[in-house]
Amino acid sequence: MSTKMFNNKSAMIASTALTAGIALGTVQTQNISQVVKADTVNTSEESTTNSQAVQNNLQKAQDTYNSQKEIVNNAQENLQSAQDVANKSKAALDQANQNVAELEKNGNIQEIEKQIAKQQEVIQNTQKSADNFANNASAHKSAVISAQNEYNQVSVAQNAQAEKTQNADQVAKAAQEKIDQTKAEKLNQDQEDAQNKFDQDMQQYNHYDYQVKQDNKNLSDTQAKLDPAKKVAEIANTHFISATNENTQAQDAKTDALNKVTQKQIAYDQEFGKNGTLGILEKQTNGNLDYENTVKLPFTLDELRAADNQDTDANWNQIVNSSEKAFKDEHNQFKSESKDEDEEKVDPKNLTPAQARQLSEYTLRIINDARSQLNLPKWTYGINTQSLANDIAKDYDEHGRSNRQGHYVEGIVREAKKHGLAIDQNYIEDMYAFYAPLDKQMTMTQVKKELYDNLKGMFLGNVCNPGSAPEYHHANNFLGDMPATYALSLSNQKEDDHDFVTTHFINVTSGKVPLGNGRYISGIVEASKNNGGSWQADPDADKTLNDQINQLKTQSADKLTELNNLKQNLAALSQTAVNTQIAYTSAKTAYDQANKQLKDIQDQISSNKQVLDTDNAKMKQLKQDLANDKDAMKNAKQALDDFNKENQILVSDYQAKAKVAKQEHDNLDSLTKTAANKKQILDEAAAEQTKLDNLAKEAEEAVNTAKQVLAKHQNHLVALKQALNDQTASQKDYDEKAKLVDELTNKLTDEQNNLSQASDNLDQAQKLVDLANSQANENDEDSEDTEVILPEQDSQDEQLGEESNNDQFIVSDDSQPVSNISYSVKDTNPAKNYQNDSHRIILKKVSNKKINNYNQTVVKKVYVPVINHNRNWRVNLYNNQGQETGQTIATNTNWQALEQMMINGQLFYRIGTNDQWLPEKYVKADPKNTDEQAFKGIAHIISTSGMIPLIDENGNFTGKFINPNTTWKVIAIKWVNGQEMIRIGTEKQWVSMKYVDRLVED
Repeated sequence: MSTKMFNNKSAMIASTALTAGIALGTVQTQNISQVVKADTVNTSEESTTNSQAVQNNLQKAQDTYNSQKEIVNNAQENLQSAQDVANKSKAALDQANQNVAELEKNGNIQEIEKQIAKQQEVIQNTQKSADNFANNASAHKSAVISAQNEYNQVSVAQNAQAEKTQNADQVAKAAQEKIDQTKAEKLNQDQEDAQNKFDQDMQQYNHYDYQVKQDNKNLSDTQAKLDPAKKVAEIANTHFISATNENTQAQDAKTDALNKVTQKQIAYDQEFGKNGTLGILEKQTNGNLDYENTVKLPFTLDELRAADNQDTDANWNQIVNSSEKAFKDEHNQFKSESKDEDEEKVDPKNLTPAQARQLSEYTLRIINDARSQLNLPKWTYGINTQSLANDIAKDYDEHGRSNRQGHYVEGIVREAKKHGLAIDQNYIEDMYAFYAPLDKQMTMTQVKKELYDNLKGMFLGNVCNPGSAPEYHHANNFLGDMPATYALSLSNQKEDDHDFVTTHFINVTSGKVPLGNGRYISGIVEASKNNGGSWQADPDADKTLNDQINQLKTQSADKLTELNNLKQNLAALSQTAVNTQIAYTSAKTAYDQANKQLKDIQDQISSNKQVLDTDNAKMKQLKQDLANDKDAMKNAKQALDDFNKENQILVSDYQAKAKVAKQEHDNLDSLTKTAANKKQILDEAAAEQTKLDNLAKEAEEAVNTAKQVLAKHQNHLVALKQALNDQTASQKDYDEKAKLVDELTNKLTDEQNNLSQASDNLDQAQKLVDLANSQANENDEDSEDTEVILPEQDSQDEQLGEESNNDQFIVSDDSQPVSNISYSVKDTNPAKNYQNDSHRIILKKVSNKKINNYNQTVVKKVYVPVINHNRNWRVNLYNNQGQETGQTIATNTNWQALEQMMINGQLFYRIGTNDQWLPEKYVKADPKNTDEQAFKGIAHIISTSGMIPLIDENGNFTGKFINPNTTWKVIAIKWVNGQEMIRIGTEKQWVSMKYVDRLVED
């Protein structure tokens, strides 16, 4: 046992160890303060005595707690019973209040009594009005009877006159029927129609007489133009025949010359044109010199080299951000390099040698421009390298490989050895790809754009490639320190989802780069030679082409002179053909005009003759019509005169009888007016009678209605008085019961406070027992024995000396950690005599071990945010031993946590199987999960001595509690003020997750 003294070390039992009224032991000496003594360890007998003391204290605290718990339960039952009775009383009071309020909507007692008095007065006034209306109606009935009698007398006289008038009409009608008025009208109409017909035919005759004279004049004038027109047409026809023959000869000569020039031009262009043999050769040597597509780099050479290793690059985020900006920079966007290339067709599966070299030199220029920005040596195009690149692409195609499977190292090594390059890994290929339909051709501009985007992406760290993380390995390959020969080739793959082209950027480095201290790095060429390779340096790729170009340029001069002579002859013949065509066109126009004029005159003569014949025939017909019209007029007049003589006697008789009928009609009209006047008087009297009868009836109904209103007011008054009596009785009953509830509530609160105090005392007594028990089993070499004197209830800290730094003493068992108990160590006098040694206990200081691998069931949502502003980063998952499983999850995602565990001193959440644990350091509360989320499950409340508070949806305490160690159905979950809550009932019944021991989802 250690005999070493504690110097300014300590352990002080928390002040909650003893509470008012319940002590852990009886301390008999006065002013004994909280003391820690570093001395030799007590004997076994002393330890046993200490253990028995704390056990006695524990039992006493437990008995006190159980007794107080029963008191609280009884108080809760009494309160609940009183509350139930009070609730029923309150319901009765609420109903009584509601009844009174409903009845008083129509007025209180005084107002209703006033309404009753007023209504009685209304009934009296209304009855007087009803009596007056009934008297008026009775008096007016005699006036109606008198009007009816007068109307009846006039109606009899009117009917007699109507019969007399009818008889006179019949007599006049009989006289009229003897007169044939219809025939007279018809004869007059016949005479009028005959005259009109004569007038119309005469008008037509005069018109056509004038028109025939005009027709003869027009025909004479047109015939006078015929002979001059015939002479003009004969002359124009002669000139047209001559111009046609001359023009035909000139056009044939021009066509022959044009055919010769065309044939010579095609042959010249095929040999010496821009797209001919000479043009293709020149394009292969210097066709890209004037193009402008380049990639502007956003970093220095040192920054690029550092970015090759993300883990060691302190400026990684800066270079990624600058690369993203450069990727979108206007300068670094592809531009079409020629209109010819916009039209030139390219088959990526079958590049011509010229196209292969053109694309190699195009990409080489972009690479060398980037290298020049970093002051690096330029690469050169190599024929042998081009051959190697073509074979590598062919090997990819033959073995069904593409960039999706990564570099085909086996094929690269195989083709390199065929070309004398002894390598065993891929040291020569950078690879990318672009989508392109393999069954269609592309333009040269389209291919160049895809290649430009490939190089730009690799130069700028692949920063804008969806689904891939930034990397600068490719950029460091293209922008390495060594010179190299270079060539490009394409391979083509067709897979399920896309057709695409894999781009193979082949570079064979050479030379040496010194590293210092006599060390250096060799290029691939030197390394190959050391390994027995036979790679040959690329010859001058342009020498043979330049010889062919010079020879073709010499030949083109003679061919061009010959072609120009033919073109000059064609120009002369073309001019002659133009002149003859103009003369032919002029003669043809004159010919057409003359013949058209002649034909128009002939047609006009024919038309004039037809018009004249038609008008003469019409005149002949009109002469006959006029003769017939005169005969018709004569006959109509004679028939009318004969009829008028016979009809004059009958007309006189009819006129006399019609006069008598008219007089009878005048008498009838006078009587009809008188009858109408009498009828109006009768109708007005009847209407007035009906009005008076209705007023009397309405007045009587008003009296009945007023009596009903009075009865309603009287019944309402009785009901209101009864409701007020019920309200007073209910209020008195509720006040008595509510008072009892308040008294029981206060008593329950006091007893719950006593229960909470007893629980705290019980917890502290249990911790002291655990401390005493741990003393006998603790064997840690780093621990030191500490003697603790149990303090008095109101110990005086100032008597203990000067405080030093705090130390921590941890008590735990094998299952889970227990909350730390903090002690304050003070310098004490070991020789001081303590009068009550029976209340000392020995504490063991536990070594500072990590407390691991205990778990707790939870159900909550966790949020994994974006890391380092890079959405492509992912988070590793671990198993329950804290080892990486190789699985990852994306950032900016939400997960359901099923369990939490401390693993190797770090908190983890289980989001799936036992091999899917997420470190808490990558998690934060979901900023969007503040709304209530529906949830079905069971919550098991923790076991504690106190009641569990209920709060509302805003996190405010409601004054209500639920019991600990109970089980509840969960309806919803949400976060309030950074704290996760569960709802077990209404919006006033929320419980904090800190009181939940286990939450199980249905």
